[in-house]
Amino acid sequence: GVVSAVEEALGADAARRWGDFLVRAREAWDRARRPLLEEPLWPNWEVLAGREPYPAVPHRRLLRVRRAATLAEVGEWELRDPRLRALLESHALAFGLDPRTTPASAAVLPYMEHAFGTWYVRGGLRELARAMYERCLARRVEFRFGAEVTAVREKDGRAAGVELADGTTVEADLVVAGVGPGPLER
Repeated sequence: GVVSAVEEALGADAARRWGDFLVRAREAWDRARRPLLEEPLWPNWEVLAGREPYPAVPHRRLLRVRRAATLAEVGEWELRDPRLRALLESHALAFGLDPRTTPASAAVLPYMEHAFGTWYVRGGLRELARAMYERCLARRVEFRFGAEVTAVREKDGRAAGVELADGTTVEADLVVAGVGPGPLER
């Protein structure tokens, strides 16, 4: 029903592109699942390095032919529609991955959701958040709600805290940012 829902919402052309994309993603899944998930790690695992399992559509530009190397390129070159690109990239962003640097093989993520479904926490995300919050409190994690973060502070190439809108700096061992990579770069 996903392709039908895309057709109803975005039109027949978008649905055809999404359906074609899911077929290529299935092919990538079929190529990657055995060596990566179903078999013991090969002693010569290096044979997997540098081989992109996603069968990207060739992109012709001037006299060159390229295949998408990143998830963002898959969306731009194959899906074209910015709404479909956003749908594809949302799968990477949900895992905290930047679609501009995520390998094209991550195209299997929407296929896997399409083929195998998704699972949810009983009680939904609110229940997951409540359980995480209680666990964090038990581990003496400090929360600050309603504080606008204006910058992530770095030390030795790692996040080391945040700067708040009121000018206060809060040191931290870890910083979790629930935003896309663009705002973080700025």
